[in-house]
Amino acid sequence: MKFIFKSIFYLLASILVSSCGSGSNDNSNSDKKNDINKVEELKTEDNSEYGGACGKIKLPSGPQLHYCYRDFQRSMLPDNITYFLHGLNGKAGDMLPFLSGSSLFYNAIADHRSPVFVSLSFGPNDIIPFEKNNGRHSVEDILNFAIPWIEREVLKYRYSPGESPNRHLVGISLGAFNALNIVANNPEYFKSLTALCPALFNFDPFDAESVSNYLARNRQVVDTNLVLSSVKEIQEKIQSSENWTNRSPFTHIKNGKFNDIPMFVSIGTEDEYGFTEGADIFSSQLKDQNSHFFYKRTQGRHCSFELGSLKTFFKNYADLPRKR
Repeated sequence: MKFIFKSIFYLLASILVSSCGSGSNDNSNSDKKNDINKVEELKTEDNSEYGGACGKIKLPSGPQLHYCYRDFQRSMLPDNITYFLHGLNGKAGDMLPFLSGSSLFYNAIADHRSPVFVSLSFGPNDIIPFEKNNGRHSVEDILNFAIPWIEREVLKYRYSPGESPNRHLVGISLGAFNALNIVANNPEYFKSLTALCPALFNFDPFDAESVSNYLARNRQVVDTNLVLSSVKEIQEKIQSSENWTNRSPFTHIKNGKFNDIPMFVSIGTEDEYGFTEGADIFSSQLKDQNSHFFYKRTQGRHCSFELGSLKTFFKNYADLPRKR
């Protein structure tokens, strides 16, 4: 069963990096708490149709984290939460239509459990920042504060110290690149990772010859202007080939960062950014290292993925016990 996911996620998943917002230089616990608790509740665009709510939190490291969640039956709070990271030019609320009960996407993931879905966003153009700001990592703030805060204060989870729900991570396009980096640096936090039409450039954007060769290899499918625009953004935001290499999911494979987590990757065969080539290489490098890695190509452009295989993955593999 094939599902072509075309929406505002349709653009790049060019690998952009955003500057962190300004934050307090005082690292005292009381000031951190004050920053953390600046939460403004927002409304969904059509709450009656999609059911859910949105809000935002200012992280101690500076940026504001936006979140949206799909409503659920609180009397039957499940043990599984699926977190989503959107693509370029998206926002947290964009996921709500795809997480409604009538959505094929929703039903593929929700088939074997009572679902809770939460979408996270730093903004439409952001790669989640991994560099320190004011002595703190934004990703560390997300995992150590923001997600537990959302679970406790918004979703009303109650669990003992040291316990947590089973968390799953789904990234789309640029969000898939973000998700791969988060999991690589925090391998035990999520029980599974799903990367749909992932932004996988397997060339050095700081090397003109490498860019030229990439365009030549993929000339039948790529949009040259999109790729060159992405390269320009990467050069402006990431600033060096070394930084790019450190962020590369291919580097994470070499370092054994994905050997354990159940992972599903799916992409269209005519992706106009050329991400199909990157996904093919990613799969060939990882398949012998991770026995719970699944890769599925499907006909289509960016952002296409195979729904039936996604459903099978979540049903049979997403809840496998992790090695310790």
